[in-house]
Amino acid sequence: MPFWVRGWSDALPFATGTFDATFCKGALDHFDCPDQAIGEMARVTAVGGSVVLAIANFDSLACRVGRVLDHLHEEVPGWRSATGRRGYDAPSDHFTRYDLGLMREQAERHLELDELVGVSLAWGVPAWSKLSTQLPPAICQPVLQSLDALARWFPSVSDVVVLAGRPRRSSRTSA
Repeated sequence: MPFWVRGWSDALPFATGTFDATFCKGALDHFDCPDQAIGEMARVTAVGGSVVLAIANFDSLACRVGRVLDHLHEEVPGWRSATGRRGYDAPSDHFTRYDLGLMREQAERHLELDELVGVSLAWGVPAWSKLSTQLPPAICQPVLQSLDALARWFPSVSDVVVLAGRPRRSSRTSA
C-alpha cells in the first residue's frame, strides 16, 4: 500500500537516490522555488533513474492565438470582449509562468535531458473544445492525432511540455 509523506518541494524528506523515478505533472509552476524542487527531485532519484516533468506551456500556439484574438476583440468595433481569466494567463496560484526556454534552463541545471516532447496542440484556442465536440468522430480523431503529432515535433508551441532526464550528480547531490 502506498503511504503519504508531507514535505516541502525544495527539501524533500528522502535520502539521496531513494527512488527509481520521480514524476511531477502539472505542479511545478505552483512551487515557489521550482528550480530547487527540480534539484530535489534529481537528488532523491537514483543514478540511472528518471525524472519526468510535465508543465503547462503559456507560450503555446493556443496562448498566442488567444492573445491575438483578444487584441482583435479590443480593436474591432462590435466584437464582444472575452471576460474572466484567459487561457494564456497563468492562474493566480501559479508562481511561475513557463515557456520552453525557462523549462529547459531549469531542468538542464539538474538533469541530463533524454527527452523533450510536446503534448496536445490548440486546446486553449478559444472555442476549440466546443468545435471539437461538434465535429464527426471520423474527422475529429484524425485532426486530434495530427495536432498531437505536431505538438510532439514542436514542443515550443504545444500546450504541455514533457521533459525527462537522468539526474546530474554534483558534490551536493551525489550518493
